[in-house]
Amino acid sequence: MRKLTTWRPPLWLVVVVLITTVTMSAGLGYVRGQEDSSGNCTESKEVCAEFARFWRVWNLAEERFVDPEAIKSDTMIAGAINGMLDSLGDQGHTRYLTAEQIERFEESIRGSFEGIGAYMDGDAGIPQVTAPIEGSPAEAAGIRAGDIILKVDGQATEGMLLDEVITLIRGEAGTSVTLTVQHLGEEGTEEITITRAAVNIPATAFRMLPGNVAFIRLTQFSDNAAEAVRERLNEAEAAGARAIIFDVRDNPGGLLKQATAVT
Repeated sequence: MRKLTTWRPPLWLVVVVLITTVTMSAGLGYVRGQEDSSGNCTESKEVCAEFARFWRVWNLAEERFVDPEAIKSDTMIAGAINGMLDSLGDQGHTRYLTAEQIERFEESIRGSFEGIGAYMDGDAGIPQVTAPIEGSPAEAAGIRAGDIILKVDGQATEGMLLDEVITLIRGEAGTSVTLTVQHLGEEGTEEITITRAAVNIPATAFRMLPGNVAFIRLTQFSDNAAEAVRERLNEAEAAGARAIIFDVRDNPGGLLKQATAVT
C-alpha cells in the first residue's frame, strides 16, 4: 500500500513507518547505526564490528564500482535500510520511507493528487496494476486490472523497486507518460500514452441492490473515511436497506486511526 501515481503498500492496519533525514554534508556518522555525539558505536562489540564491515564494502563500492554515475548515496542508504528491515520477515508492513515517499503517501491519504490514477502492486517483484481508479486518466486510456508495466517512457522496469516505477510514472497534470504494458492473459504488449491530470479518490461508493441490499465500497482508509462511511450508512438506512455488502477489495490501506473508526 497500490497506485500507479502514488505509493500503494499492502493493507496498513498495522504499520511502522520509519522516516530518516540523511544529511550527507555532516558526514556519514549520522546513519552509521547507534552512535553517540563523538561518532562512537554504542552497540555491542560484535555489532560494531559488523558495521565496520558494512562501511568497508561501502567504501569499496564508491572507489571501484564500474559505473561511478550509479553511486547515489541516498539510494544506497535507503536500499541498505530496507534490506535490514526485510530481514525481519515482515515485508510490506515494516518499512522505511524517504521524505519524498511519505509526502506521496500523505498526498494519497488526502484523497487527491496529480497523476494517471491507478492502484499498483509490486509484491511479486514486478510492477502490476491492481485496478485503475474509476474515472481516472488511466481507466480512460485503457489500463486494466492485472496489467504488467514493462516500460515507462521506453525505460525498462525490470529490476526496479516499485517506488522507482511510481516516481517515473508520476508527474504534473497536463504532461503525458507512455507505458508499455502486458495485459493479463495476453502474450503481446501494448504502448499506452496517458495524459496526467488531477485525480480525486472518493473514499466511498454507494448503491442499492435488489432486495433492499445496500452496497458500500470503501476505496481506502483516507482521512475522511469514517465520516464518509457514516454518511453512506445513513443513506442506506434512509433507502430502506435490510442488509449491507461492505466491499474493501483493492483497498490499499491508509490511516490506522481511520481503520479503527470505520470498524
